[in-house]
Amino acid sequence: MTGYGAWDTDAGLGMFQKKHLFAILAMLNEKGVCTRMEIYETIANNDRMPDKFAMLEQAGLIKQYRDPNTRAMKLEITPKGKDVTIRLLEVDSIIRGNERHDPI
Repeated sequence: MTGYGAWDTDAGLGMFQKKHLFAILAMLNEKGVCTRMEIYETIANNDRMPDKFAMLEQAGLIKQYRDPNTRAMKLEITPKGKDVTIRLLEVDSIIRGNERHDPI
């Protein structure tokens, strides 16, 4: 990182600077598995969403597959994705002052 605004937005924590990535993870954390259509209807429906799904999948946070019965594309949170989401929700809670934490 060369400056405060120089996060690599395609990897690591910097990827969450892209709109909707955390919302997708949070929804999958809550539901476990969703169709793409459910995410489009709940979060956003734009032509960049498939790229965002691919980015989350490449990072190992979700997996995508076609349901053989309905042919719908489904997204499922991975154990790594669940762990990352829980930790980000903890950070959010600390920032909002809803959780007491002990400094390291």
